[in-house]
Amino acid sequence: MEDPREKLMMEFKRLEQEEKDNLQKNALHQIVEGIEDIWESWVKASEEVIEIETNYKAFCSATKKALMDAGATATKAEANVQADVEWADKYRELQLARLKVQKTLKLMEIKRMKFEAERTNQANLRQIQ
Repeated sequence: MEDPREKLMMEFKRLEQEEKDNLQKNALHQIVEGIEDIWESWVKASEEVIEIETNYKAFCSATKKALMDAGATATKAEANVQADVEWADKYRELQLARLKVQKTLKLMEIKRMKFEAERTNQANLRQIQ
C-alpha cells in the first residue's frame, strides 16, 4: 500500500516541475514577442527612411537642376544646395532616421542573444534534471 504522504509529495514535485517548465516557456515567449515588436519597429523605421531619403534626394535634384538651369555650374549648384538651411534640415532628418534603423537592428540583435541564452539555459536545466 502506498503512503499518502509519498503520493502527495510526488504530485507536488510533478506540479512544481510543470510550473518551472511553464515559466521557462513563458520567458522564451516573452523574448519572442519582444523580437516581433522590434521587427515591426524596424520595418516602420525602414519605411520612414525610404520616405525621407526619397524626399531628400528629390529636393537635392530639383534644387540643383533649377540652379543649373539658371546658369550655375554643377559644382557651384551642388555647393549652393548644401549651403541651404533647408538642405541641412533634410540631411539631419535623414541621418537621424537611419540611426533609428540601426538602433532597432542592435536591439533585435540583443533580443536574439537573450533568446539564445535563455534557450541554452533551459537546455542545461533539462540536462541537470
